[in-house]
Amino acid sequence: MKPPPRLSDLVDLDHVELKVNVRKPRPAWRRWAELTAGIVLCILAPPIGGLAPGPLGFAGFALGLTLILRNSRWAKKRYVWFVRRWPKWGGWSDWLLRRGPRPYMRNANR
Repeated sequence: MKPPPRLSDLVDLDHVELKVNVRKPRPAWRRWAELTAGIVLCILAPPIGGLAPGPLGFAGFALGLTLILRNSRWAKKRYVWFVRRWPKWGGWSDWLLRRGPRPYMRNANR
């Protein structure tokens, strides 16, 4: 019995050019600016949230935390420690940061 032909024998892919979408690293000045903006937002969110109606303070704090986590390796390590130490709270923080469930969160309640 003859084996079925391989896909590479049927289709000529030599002319197809694959483009890989690689992100360029952000410049250091931009990372520092985003980190500073995140810290300022986290500091100013509670007083502004207390004075302004609605969830402005909460949204400002979440945005500041997101900027800090994007730009600080130390903050990322502390965040992972927090999520692993308290998985229930980590699930809430992932939800608030609009992140998908993490593999270490799947078996948290078992």
